[in-house]
Amino acid sequence: MSITEREIIIVGAGVIGLSSLYRLLEDINNSSDKNNIKYYINIIAKNGPSLDINDIKYAPDYTSFFAGAHQRPFPSDYSDNEKLTFQRRESIYTSETFNFFINRGWNLINESTIKFVRGYDCIESPPPEYANFNDGYNNGNLKNFTINDTIDPDLIPLKEQDKCKMINSYDTYVVNTPLYLSFLFKKCIELSKKSKQKIQFNYNFDINISCLKDAIIFGAQSPNKPVIINCTGRGLQWERSAPDKDYCPIRGQTLLISVPKPETSSKGSYLSSFFKSKENENISNNNIVSKFESATITHQSSPEIGEWTFYIQRPLPKSHPDYNSKLYFIIGGTKNLNSSVEEISEKDTQKLLQNGQRMFPNLFANGDWKLERINVGFRPARKNNKGSEVSLCHKVYNGEPFAIINAYGFAGYGVECSMGAAAHVISLLKRGFRESLL
Repeated sequence: MSITEREIIIVGAGVIGLSSLYRLLEDINNSSDKNNIKYYINIIAKNGPSLDINDIKYAPDYTSFFAGAHQRPFPSDYSDNEKLTFQRRESIYTSETFNFFINRGWNLINESTIKFVRGYDCIESPPPEYANFNDGYNNGNLKNFTINDTIDPDLIPLKEQDKCKMINSYDTYVVNTPLYLSFLFKKCIELSKKSKQKIQFNYNFDINISCLKDAIIFGAQSPNKPVIINCTGRGLQWERSAPDKDYCPIRGQTLLISVPKPETSSKGSYLSSFFKSKENENISNNNIVSKFESATITHQSSPEIGEWTFYIQRPLPKSHPDYNSKLYFIIGGTKNLNSSVEEISEKDTQKLLQNGQRMFPNLFANGDWKLERINVGFRPARKNNKGSEVSLCHKVYNGEPFAIINAYGFAGYGVECSMGAAAHVISLLKRGFRESLL
């Protein structure tokens, strides 16, 4: 029986690149034609995850490291009574990612740092897409979506809740992204080694190519042309040393704080009745902070003020040295369009602290919280309301056409779209293999 050889080069090792790699390896393992195809898979990137969680290097342009990260709804806008295609597509990605995490059983038990919690939207003046519960903001996309919910005042004061015209909740998850990326990469290595397929897998996370066609030289392991998957965030171009023409960096500055871990802190998944349970009313002041482990809250101020404030727990795996002593939380809400300033802004730091202490005072109440790190990252967005780019195209090099799959421009929602977008990438990859033979 003759063997077909297929070569894939993934450029970019953020959450989209690694998720695409994982789903590719998983798809190969589940394929019925296991014995007559040999795969050469190479992933290259300027930055990538570390297999050692104690040796993680933070780079401002490695956006995935700085993601919050959780699934948060983003309702679709409407234009001329037509739903914007990319928003509907991305809403599907988020649902598919949520279900993927549940179905694989990825949670704190196996070091993924994925933790299922209850999410709350607190909105002072809801825009029409929120008020009308458009696509992406209803039960069609969010599990157990609850309108006009209430929140334990230990989490957000009643005086702040009373300012909100809308408080809605939904099932979601939180993730410690630097550690999750290491976990995901380890899973990819396991899949490549355990597979009964003929897979030759290589990776290099110290490669800074000037244009996408330069990735070709990292292939050439088979007689067939490689299919290139472009997961570069900014959308590196084929022949130009430039990002996608619509690339627009969105600068975000967040604070990573820690608080001492209460002895009776919550464990595992949330209980939907957690915030309304009378059993929790007598919890000591020292242990109020444990309530923050079972939720994530995003607050939108009035348009006149135009501020966002959120907190997201960053769960620690049991192997982490601080697992028994600290709880980690991200405090955020900055959004500077078309900004590439890497330096930390003291003004932003003070504003984040001011808003965080006002909205979530019990995280800071005892004065024993610690500012662990100030993060500056750049969400890779696309201007003109174009959303992410996930597509198959062909480029010519030395007179030969190459199949290119684009999967970039996910702005601040790469994690929540990751596994859904990766499934789309794999479907396009199969098309690319077929078309590369034409």
